[in-house]
Amino acid sequence: MAVSAVVATPFVAEAVEQKESPVERVNRLAEELSHAMDDWMADLSTRASKPALWQAHVFPASHHNLPVMFENMNARRPKTPHEQAIWHMRELERLALGDGAETAVIFACGLHYKGGETRSLQIHHTKQLIDRDGMFRHAGVVA
Repeated sequence: MAVSAVVATPFVAEAVEQKESPVERVNRLAEELSHAMDDWMADLSTRASKPALWQAHVFPASHHNLPVMFENMNARRPKTPHEQAIWHMRELERLALGDGAETAVIFACGLHYKGGETRSLQIHHTKQLIDRDGMFRHAGVVA
């Protein structure tokens, strides 16, 4: 006489799956957030006259009081040429300091304007912005 027995054990997925590394988890969560934001923006656009494009800013919780923020990209004001110049100069300063410089001076100089005028914009090594001539603030400057 043959006897058979069936034993059922619950399947534990965690035992089979490998533990997710921190970078894999961040990438997975970012991907999930990206798709969730598509659904969220679609929901918002049914209530609004103009569909908005939103951007998420996510910071390490240990380094920011508000680690997750959302920005309406449609409401973002375009930077003026002066603001763009300062942003690029600050980026050059950041790169120089990241390259090992203890301090950096970033200088932009425009020569031979009408009437022989010279204009300059400088980020001093003390991080102070020096803009005595109003470079990029004059009429006719196009971004």
